[in-house]
Amino acid sequence: MQYLTRLDGSVASGTLVPPYARLTRPTPRPVAPDGHVMLDLGDGEQIGGMWFQKWTSILAPVVVPEFVTPLQARRALRAIGILSVVQAALAQDSPEAQEAWEYSVSIPRNDAILFRIAKQLGMTDTQIDQIFILADSLK
Repeated sequence: MQYLTRLDGSVASGTLVPPYARLTRPTPRPVAPDGHVMLDLGDGEQIGGMWFQKWTSILAPVVVPEFVTPLQARRALRAIGILSVVQAALAQDSPEAQEAWEYSVSIPRNDAILFRIAKQLGMTDTQIDQIFILADSLK
């Protein structure tokens, strides 16, 4: 969605941006809708005697964290209902995997044990990413 804002940052009524708008004067960034970020589409322009800024909102990029804590991982796995399945798979794995699960201070997204257990459980990279994103939100 595109927005026009006045110099004070308020959004002008009727957020349609005239195609001729060429903006030359900065204004405060409007508040983005939930899950979005605002992008400045130019500098500013005087339209009908008022200065306006042109903005657009886009979905905020989702960043997969490189690491989560074991507590975050356990909470995320519990939230999606597979904590006991993962723990059972780890119990059947190597002693190194079990030690890593019990004593690591962080779980890297690119961990070999993680890949092995995920493959054993038939999980995709996208599913792992979603678990890491969820885990990161559970601080």
